[in-house]
Amino acid sequence: MADRIRFVLNDEPVELSGVSPMTTLLDWLRDRRGLRGTKEGCAEGDCGACTVVLAELHGGGLRYRAVNACILFVPALDGKALLTVESLSAPGEPLHPVQEAWIEVQVPQCGFCQNGQIMTAKALLDRNPSASEAEIRFQLAGNLKYGGLVEVPFGMTLRELLYDFGGGSASGRPLRAVQVGGPLGSYLPAAQF
Repeated sequence: MADRIRFVLNDEPVELSGVSPMTTLLDWLRDRRGLRGTKEGCAEGDCGACTVVLAELHGGGLRYRAVNACILFVPALDGKALLTVESLSAPGEPLHPVQEAWIEVQVPQCGFCQNGQIMTAKALLDRNPSASEAEIRFQLAGNLKYGGLVEVPFGMTLRELLYDFGGGSASGRPLRAVQVGGPLGSYLPAAQF
């Protein structure tokens, strides 16, 4: 068992102890934190329904990655920041630009895989705000229901969907908690700064 796991979850510091090294992030989020926006589809990292965004300090900034919560173990979060779909907008706040885009162009299907698609798109745009159509399609290919996005309504490209209908902002809400010098910056291991 890990002695202590410290990370930031949706802008809030978390410190865990006594967590089995075999506890998946998906199980922990849904069962222990009640964050049910992250869905279980295949439970083997293939469908993308469980996609969340992991941020790590890298080269003086943050590197964002879309990761499958069903195959990531909780101890791997130590010293990192995690964003779930619940972090994108709180009740009463404006939606994240990617969420706005999905609604504006009526992309949603049944809704089960959509949170993973949105988190994948968010991670890509946070990492590369100038992503090409090919890069967007490549990244979203890891989401099982991506096929519904291939033919975006009105003959738009995915890039147009994310940039034009997404409010023009690629990054949405900043990760205040893990910015170097931010209010919770000291919460992450100093060696990473």
